[in-house]
Amino acid sequence: MELSYISVPRRHVFTISPMDKLIAFKSLLTIAFLTIAIILVGQSEMPYGLSSSGLPILTPTQIQSISYQEVENRDKANNWQDRVSVPTDVSLDLKKGEWYTMQNGDRLWRMHLQCKNAKGLALMLRDVSLPSGATLQLYAQDGKHILQQIDQTNVNPEGNLLIGPVIGSNAILEYFEPASVKSMGDFDLFKIQRLYKDYLPSIDNGSSNRAFGDAWACQVNLACDNSGNFDDVERSVSRILMVVEEGMLYCTGSLINNTAQDMTPYILTAFHCANDFTPMYEFFRFDFNFTSPFCTNPAQEPPYQSLLGCARISGNADSDFELLRLFQSIPSSFNAYFAGWNRTQDYLPDTTTLIHHPSGDIKKISQDYNRVLIFNSTIDWDNGTVTSSRSHYRSFPDLGAFQGGSSGSPYLDNNGHIIGQLHGGDANCEEPEAFSGLFVRSWTGAGSETTRLSNWLDPIGAGNLIQNGLDPSTIPPGSGTISGRVVFPNGEPMDKAIVYLTTDNAFPRNPSSLITTVTTGPDGFYSFAGVPMGQNYYISASNDRCKFNGLSVSDITRVLNHLTFTNELSSPEQFIVADVNNDGVITVFDVVFVRALLLGVISEFPAQESFVILRSDMVFEEENPLTTNWQQNALLFEVTNLSGPALVPDFTAYKVGDVTFSVSSTSCN
Repeated sequence: MELSYISVPRRHVFTISPMDKLIAFKSLLTIAFLTIAIILVGQSEMPYGLSSSGLPILTPTQIQSISYQEVENRDKANNWQDRVSVPTDVSLDLKKGEWYTMQNGDRLWRMHLQCKNAKGLALMLRDVSLPSGATLQLYAQDGKHILQQIDQTNVNPEGNLLIGPVIGSNAILEYFEPASVKSMGDFDLFKIQRLYKDYLPSIDNGSSNRAFGDAWACQVNLACDNSGNFDDVERSVSRILMVVEEGMLYCTGSLINNTAQDMTPYILTAFHCANDFTPMYEFFRFDFNFTSPFCTNPAQEPPYQSLLGCARISGNADSDFELLRLFQSIPSSFNAYFAGWNRTQDYLPDTTTLIHHPSGDIKKISQDYNRVLIFNSTIDWDNGTVTSSRSHYRSFPDLGAFQGGSSGSPYLDNNGHIIGQLHGGDANCEEPEAFSGLFVRSWTGAGSETTRLSNWLDPIGAGNLIQNGLDPSTIPPGSGTISGRVVFPNGEPMDKAIVYLTTDNAFPRNPSSLITTVTTGPDGFYSFAGVPMGQNYYISASNDRCKFNGLSVSDITRVLNHLTFTNELSSPEQFIVADVNNDGVITVFDVVFVRALLLGVISEFPAQESFVILRSDMVFEEENPLTTNWQQNALLFEVTNLSGPALVPDFTAYKVGDVTFSVSSTSCN
């Protein structure tokens, strides 16, 4: 049997063993069009640089041009049809560019970025701090493409920010700073994505972004379904903009419930989406509520709500699942829903449904009105993956279809429960054929916590075969959740750290103010559930394990070099961990304690726990904080007036004595 297909990117090849025939199927990865809603002049705040007269003309900061032949050769060699941008490393901040002081004392910083042969530019920023009233804005130099203003609320807990893309080879990045917060802002523009494909139509044709309206005509808007069966679960579906080291791409995912029903922001998507690339999870963007209220396509792109950044929790190629956890709790304004699931063995619903974002377009719905089948054969994919027999559902949608960008979308029964996620198939409008990884196979995965769902979606060991969804708006008021993560200096998660929830900011901790403690899991995350709202709380963490890990002669040498002024310590964190005996100064006695521990003369430091765990968002005013009362601000995070789910910025665990920051999850967890 030979099938012909329309041309879409990333074609997969399946081998059906019993038939001994080769069948070609289409991929589900979309051409990676990194898009943010295009805001034309008049629909957004006008940039100061376009609305103010008398500003000096900027000298362009040259960004390395694209070598189109090299790009084409690499794309062909790696089968990277999906890639549309070439990243380049830069080192740009507020010390570069040009400042202009306004008559009222407010200040404006601008930088003209020019990549002479790029079709668009997208900016990746880290260590972003935007004080009250300060904004960033990116726009085309000619003013034809203006993006929305950005403030601190758009920055994720890791301090990261993704801006763009903006059309064309010339862009202006503008930072406005009120006089009242002079010199308090900061950021590191460290990478620029240079677009080399026509990811957006001409701005002059009145069109919106490339993703909007790019689905095939046979795709059906979600609003066309009037059954009411999916009114809740559709609010769990998110468009995912995946930023990878090699470029950008779209997939679909769904917010999924767990047996603790604690609103942990897990997203279920497809393993293969970013598997051929090097994911930058901290820059993945999740767009919720990107949908139309009408059955017909709207004339203009509808708005959506976004969160930036996640951590990979688990995944397995065989059933093609990947579980992500957002860095941030879902704001109540998103009106999101945590989808339920069904892991019943050999479950064969009579009707199945996909809710997805084909080509990054608004939500569409596809349905198969016949009983689904479990595919009995292995499948050979053209990326070398072989999925085992009975690992996938096989369906033939009667309504709608699927295409690039649909990958990872929830595969639903008529109760709105997830039974799998879309992997691949024959993507066309005439006779589409879809394969979705079985949720029940993903539950046990490859047998470890990083390759299965069970640890994460059944944290209380309930053993549920069916878990209903959760609508946060139906939860009685009065209690919220506080969650966060503890990591090592290299960003790896710390397991088995103790996290404290207290009612005051005393340090050392006041036992009478302690409410409860929890322990971080292998992913470094922790969560306090059922916390009364309307009050202030303080979070701190400790870990007295791994007494020797991370310590070496190199640490002794580094401190001795500091003491002899040969090579002084250069960061506040180094000063803190070098003070081993906790007396507020760094002396040769600190070296003696490290040496004694390494030689086995002592089994632990007498005046310190093994780790000092600091807030990752802490900004020390002094290079050497030992001269100040630093503990209270650096070791505790205050959650003010808890009003729902609260996600605390990361805590970073520094090993006492480890001034080279060499400790890691490998040596400790």
